[in-house]
Amino acid sequence: MIIGRDLLEELGMNFLFSTNLMEWDNASTPMLDPDLFDQENLDGLAKEMLYMHDPDTTDAERIQEILDAKYCKADLNKLSQECDTLDKADQQKLLKLLQKYEHLFDGTVGTWNTDPVDLVLKDPAAAPYHANAYPVPYSQEQKLKEEVNRLSE
Repeated sequence: MIIGRDLLEELGMNFLFSTNLMEWDNASTPMLDPDLFDQENLDGLAKEMLYMHDPDTTDAERIQEILDAKYCKADLNKLSQECDTLDKADQQKLLKLLQKYEHLFDGTVGTWNTDPVDLVLKDPAAAPYHANAYPVPYSQEQKLKEEVNRLSE
């Protein structure tokens, strides 16, 4: 995003290059290290930007990942140990937090328990709208059927 100096001033944003800090609304955050933009990171950024401008590819990959997901009980110990950016103490804190909410990671789809809701239409004479089903690519039909069956069960 490109922001002009007039907007930065109006928002009260300060860029302090002498200390590599950005200040805004009584908060400050460090600026990114320019070395982060080496060739390896630039290749990843270029790929990300390519997909950003290609919603069909991005959506198709995301849909495929969701459809391929296997819902099973999570191994919380393994998950916390795989967070290699955390030190051992933080990994233990994460594990403790995950165990506190272990029922959320049991691999099942829960049920929504709430009181019934009454919807009142503004126009009582309004007719329901009917449209064709959202088209599904032939290559995804079988996976969609499997997922609908799994969710129905």
